[in-house]
This record gives sequence, C-alpha cells and structure tokens, in this order.
Amino acid sequence: MQTEYSGTLQNTILNYNNTFDEAIAPSAFLKVSIIVPARNEARNIRKALGALRLQTDNNGILLNPQLYEVLLLVNNCSDQTFAIAKNYQKKYPDFPLHLAEIKLPPKKANIGFVRRLLMDEAYRRLSINENSKGIIASTDGDTQVDACWVYHIIQEVANGCDAIGGRILTRPNKNISRIYHLRDVTYRSLLSQAEALIDPEDHDPWPRHFQYFGASMAVTCNV
Repeated sequence: MQTEYSGTLQNTILNYNNTFDEAIAPSAFLKVSIIVPARNEARNIRKALGALRLQTDNNGILLNPQLYEVLLLVNNCSDQTFAIAKNYQKKYPDFPLHLAEIKLPPKKANIGFVRRLLMDEAYRRLSINENSKGIIASTDGDTQVDACWVYHIIQEVANGCDAIGGRILTRPNKNISRIYHLRDVTYRSLLSQAEALIDPEDHDPWPRHFQYFGASMAVTCNV
C-alpha cells in the first residue's frame, strides 16, 4: 500500500491512521511490535529482515512468531526496497511482517518523523489487546539485530525496565567509516565515564548507556 501525504502536520498524523490498513490484526499473544523505517535500503533490507525473522532465546530456540511483529514503513524511496520487502513477505508467510509505503513532503521526510509515525502505529496495535506492558522496539533498515535481541528486550522489561537501549556496532570490515565509528564510540564512552566520576547520578551510575540511537532501543507502552 502506498500513501501520499501533504498539508499540515496534524492532517498528516490523522491520515496516517489508514497506512497499515492491509495489515492483519495483531496476535493475542503479541508482546513486541518492532518498527523499521527504511529509505533506499535495497542493499540491506533482506539481511535486516532475516535477522528479525530468525530471533531466538538464549538456547538458540526460535521464538514463537506470535510474540512479536515487524512494522516496516518504506518512505520516499527511489530504489526497490519495498518490492524486495514484499517478496520477502511472500516467501515467509509465517513471519509477522507488515508493510506500508508512503511518499512524504520534503519537510516531513526525515527519520524522526517516520519513526514517530511507526511508534504511534505500534502503540495502537499493542493497545488493541489492552497490553500496558506491550513493548515498542526500534531498529533500522540497514541494521542486523542480534539473534537474541527480542528475547533480551522481553527479559529486561520483565525485570522492571521501561526503556532499553542497545549497543550498536559496525560490521568488522576494514573501511574508513568503521575507523571513525570506533573513534566516536571511544570518545563517547570516555566522556560518559568522566561525567559519572565528576557528577555522579545515583539513578544512572557507571557503567551506563552512552549510545542513544533508534537502531536499537525499546520502550513499554506505559512510558
């Protein structure tokens, strides 16, 4: 399904209510709704979806697909991202993957706005079962999550967490972007450690998160 948006922010949000109309109703056992914004990710989307489809527990046993779903929102693409994802959906019909394609005006065509639309839809679907502890998890179309990513998110929420952030790593190949990434990670880690020593916070002691990105995060519906 493709939807075009124009006009005010308010109208855009109201019109979004029908973007995932073709998606089947959520499972009664649904715990996690995973949102994936994607633009021009034809090179990466198969691997991203493969990692989400093959989620396991700590013992390597595949998770029950009724426990989680994936909402993929393809926006403003000029490549075959949506077609590839659609074929993937047909190839693995038991994988709870729901797709939509939208064309946003330039001022709204940004990752923050698209992720917001997806989070609103995930919240709506989780609320159908009145699950206040339902989990909205976020990743990206160029990201391969860990095999136990969903499992560990569920466990952290069961332990009392309402917001979870995950570590983000680049692929272990020798390229200039990885060098810059590792330098940035080192800098942010040292900066966070210095902040914890100079101005410690009882609720957020070291070691603590220093990466806050949409490629690996989750929140409960009651946050």
